Amino acid sequence: MNNTPWKNLGTGEARRVNTVSDFDFFWVVLENSMPGLILKLNSEPKNKPTLPELKNLSVSFRVNSGQWSFVLALKESDHIELFEILCRDIVSYSEQSESINEALHKASLRARRWHYLLRVGHSDRLSLEEQQGLVCELAFLRALVEHLGPELAIDSWKGPLGSSKDFEFTGCCIEVKISKSSR
Repeated sequence: MNNTPWKNLGTGEARRVNTVSDFDFFWVVLENSMPGLILKLNSEPKNKPTLPELKNLSVSFRVNSGQWSFVLALKESDHIELFEILCRDIVSYSEQSESINEALHKASLRARRWHYLLRVGHSDRLSLEEQQGLVCELAFLRALVEHLGPELAIDSWKGPLGSSKDFEFTGCCIEVKISKSSR
């Protein structure tokens, strides 16, 4: 791990990624000497984003020193240079957020985007979770059309464009979520 952010860190030790950031991202060395990236959270996320399952990486939520964290760890140190690039991209993308919840959403979304980029094969099909989310967004869009008219409703729908919120209005943003109990 020479010339990496994990240099001189022992197991369980961490170093802040950016000292002037609004968010607590840390380089960390986890169990089994796995290099990792942690985003410390204020509390357990209420609506935990679904995390991608990656072959050489571990993506999880866990409690570290009594505090909830989003954790990305490299299982095979042979890929440490690429892992550092991935981590820096996740941090850079997430730091453009206005809240810790948005930063967490962006971090998990960015990890998922990397997963889709690097996975073997490609499918144009939406996952079951993505299909369920789309159906909920469309149901909400239908309600907006009834109350605001089609033009304003459609103009406000930003989810398909990769925005951090599904619907954006002047002074108001809406993120549509589906819970297990509503499925």
